[in-house]
Amino acid sequence: MPAGNPRVAELNKLQVQARYMDDSARHDAFTFGLAMEYLKSVQPRVLFIAFDETDDWAHARRYDQVLRSIQFLDGALRELWT
Repeated sequence: MPAGNPRVAELNKLQVQARYMDDSARHDAFTFGLAMEYLKSVQPRVLFIAFDETDDWAHARRYDQVLRSIQFLDGALRELWT
């Protein structure tokens, strides 16, 4: 990604401040935001995005949060597709 992207800088800053579960994970919203910025600036032929929250919440037996994460992913995929 080109250096100096203010959106990427802000997302990187926020992802450190908004920790969830433990320090080894980040919210899927930040993963998605960074992936979208990468997609816009680099325009790769293929892009793999690893979303983790549904799995993390399922292992924690927090099915209310699994459903919430699925709802977020539905919107994220809609945005990516359009």
